[in-house]
Formats: sequence, structure tokens, C-alpha cells
Amino acid sequence: MAEVKRKRYPKTKAGVELTPEVIEALADEAERGYDLSKAKRVFITRPLLPDSETWGTIKIRVFDEELNRLRAQAEAEDRTIPSLVYEAAMLYLESKGA
Repeated sequence: MAEVKRKRYPKTKAGVELTPEVIEALADEAERGYDLSKAKRVFITRPLLPDSETWGTIKIRVFDEELNRLRAQAEAEDRTIPSLVYEAAMLYLESKGA
């Protein structure tokens, strides 16, 4: 008996196969509308151009409690944790006259 090849469907990043049924369910959900208050903002940046200013990278370790506080503050201000840490570092340097 000849082997029947199953049609392959594309997969999402999470590994969900996008069958016609899944696509139909997603379309139905889109037609009903989305609750955008639950949406997460995704920041996409471009790589630096060769002639642009370069940035150094530092890594820091913080306890879970402080990390949770940073996350909460960043979310409250609609910012990222790195932007909060950068601002804090610049304020510290300014206060020291550096």
C-alpha cells in the first residue's frame, strides 16, 4: 500500500500547527474583537548603523524582590527596565559631578 503523505502546515513560534481549523478559530476571534488592555507592548529596535554612536553593555544582578519592584515600576511608567536603570545611573553620576 502506498504511503499517504500528510500535508504540512506552518507552525507558530510556540509550535502550534496552523491548520485550516486553527486559522478559522483565529479569524473568528479577530472578528469578535480583542481586549487591547491585555495586550503587551513589544519594542522592536533596529541594529545600530556602522557610523552611529555605540553603546556599552553592563550586566547587573539583583535579588528577586528588587527585580519585581523594577518590573512593576517599569510597567507603571510604560517603560523598560533598562531605561529605568540607565536613568538612575545618569542621575547618580550627575549627583557626584562625574
